[in-house]
Amino acid sequence: MDLGGALAEFVKAPSGLFARMPDNLSFGQAAALPLVGITAYQAVEKVTIQPGQKILVYGGTGGVGHLIVQLAKLAVAEVYATVAYENRATIVKSLGADYAIHYHHETLKDMIKNYTEGKGFDIVFDTIGNENLLNSFHLAKIGGNIVTILALTSLDISLLHEKSTEPARGLYDHATALQ
Repeated sequence: MDLGGALAEFVKAPSGLFARMPDNLSFGQAAALPLVGITAYQAVEKVTIQPGQKILVYGGTGGVGHLIVQLAKLAVAEVYATVAYENRATIVKSLGADYAIHYHHETLKDMIKNYTEGKGFDIVFDTIGNENLLNSFHLAKIGGNIVTILALTSLDISLLHEKSTEPARGLYDHATALQ
């Protein structure tokens, strides 16, 4: 089996795929940046962030989450990030988050009421997966967007249909169209 790899002294690739390593990064930091950086960039690229939108980042101090916080702030959004501990709140605010939400202390209903006047967030970025994906469904406003990088769960997505501003396009709609 001939598998490609990156354990080589030299590699041939188009020059546009390379970037100069910043002098202020260690080799370890520079090697880690593409994985989380590309994931964060692709997540943000899935939606159009408008200035002033309320953006929630689940896992705001995680590898991907901390970069999404910064990218959303660059788009002049109002950025909210979930954290588990007070020291993480300080970190996420230093990265540009307007609010750090301690998810151990606030229920989903509290988060919607306290931060969105009961409407829900315009965009929710889920970098955690599992139950947090379902939480994202609750936290997004009607017609809002949810972007997940970890959909490793089986869920009933009925709530998505309730929050959608467009009719569901499932088998039932297809069958009805054929009649």
